[in-house]
Amino acid sequence: MKDYSGKIVKLTHGSIKLIKRVGQEGGQGTVYRTEIDGKPYGFKILFSTDSLKDNQKRININSLLKRKFELDRRIAEDGRFAFTFPIELAEIDGQLAYLMDWASGKDIYTLISDGTFDKLTLKERLEVIVNINEAFWFLSRDNLCYQDINAENIFYDVKTKKVTVIDTENTTDANLVENGQAAFVTGKEFYMAPEVGADIVKYASKSSDYYAMAALYYCILTCSTNSPYHGKVLYENYGLRCTDAMDAACENAEEDDLLEDFLTFAFDPKNKVNSLESFYRENCGKFKDESNVRLINHLGNIVNNWKKIPENLKELFYRAFSDPLNKDSYTRRPLPGTWATQLNKALGDCAQQKDNDKCVLNVDKSPKSQSKPQFAPAAQGAMYVFNPSGDRLYLTEGETVITQDFVDGKCKGEFGKVQKCGDDFVFVRTSIWGVDAIKNDRYLGTCIDKIVLEKGMRICLSNNSKIYISVGRE
Repeated sequence: MKDYSGKIVKLTHGSIKLIKRVGQEGGQGTVYRTEIDGKPYGFKILFSTDSLKDNQKRININSLLKRKFELDRRIAEDGRFAFTFPIELAEIDGQLAYLMDWASGKDIYTLISDGTFDKLTLKERLEVIVNINEAFWFLSRDNLCYQDINAENIFYDVKTKKVTVIDTENTTDANLVENGQAAFVTGKEFYMAPEVGADIVKYASKSSDYYAMAALYYCILTCSTNSPYHGKVLYENYGLRCTDAMDAACENAEEDDLLEDFLTFAFDPKNKVNSLESFYRENCGKFKDESNVRLINHLGNIVNNWKKIPENLKELFYRAFSDPLNKDSYTRRPLPGTWATQLNKALGDCAQQKDNDKCVLNVDKSPKSQSKPQFAPAAQGAMYVFNPSGDRLYLTEGETVITQDFVDGKCKGEFGKVQKCGDDFVFVRTSIWGVDAIKNDRYLGTCIDKIVLEKGMRICLSNNSKIYISVGRE
């Protein structure tokens, strides 16, 4: 689209100057910054598609204009969110356009990509989602369908904590969307509901809005812009560098041999075929190429952030993303009211925890065993942590670790170092030993798969600077 920066546009009560184009050209139009009496506003010029769609969009914007006063009044009463609803309809070189309120802050996609959300605590990220959820619940209660929920259409102001939903020209009565009269868009990339992407359902709906909400909340809590289906199947079959290989959940529907596995949620608790965590574990430290290392580190960050999500919210993600092309999945998607209840519960749980965003290994504080060590039956490869001091266990890069195995009743062990792998700290063996003199000086602690610490955490060792790990075997 032509750059209209500097152009004067006539409105009903005067004229405005388009100061500069804001951001990149979007899929539906371009936004410019303008000012009226020193106050910033946005001016969006829409792409022309066809005369029928253009006319439908004109009718829809006029409908929003008629409701703007009433909608703005109710939104102001809440105060946690805002919408940039059209203020005045306009035209520029025959193209439909409209004046709108200015959105402060940055879009969610940018805040995830630049690391801002990674620096927020879990509680703070939950609070952002609460405000976003309230905004879309507001629309849902009025039977309005937004049609294009994605991380680039929601702005968040870190200073004021306010959420603003932009690109509102598609917001309309859900019944008009579902019967095709006002079906302007079907969604964007992996925010598009799977049944829409696979052409099982022709138009967007409130249900597809609910799917996109879950995808957005998943991105915020994992601090990533990855699809919920970006897991082992994607990276093993398309290469490590292809983070954007799948734009929508059903984009690869023609690949019948991969479709079923690919459409398995990356953190599905029952079906591990597409497990992102297993792919990360298998490949952490395996590559030297800078771009692959960067990607592996990013995947590790997603895995670690997923582990911090409260269990009640994980259950909602399972409902939203499991078996996505099954018709029953359309009806079991969590509604905004359900999200509101569970988000408030999660926030309440966070408030009761002193360090709600730290992952530490809690070691058993029972007295040291004076006889045989307390080894419980373990699954293959399970790892047990022992700490003679009985304090909380912290590990960091470069610390010496001693492991101890009991195989066929015999004791053997390994010396090693804790080394950094992405944002994780993992045990790397450096030598093997065969001593059983110290085997009585330990007791069972927390069962874990791997020693993983949050980025930036410091070490706290016991006084004798020894940490013991035993790898249990069947």
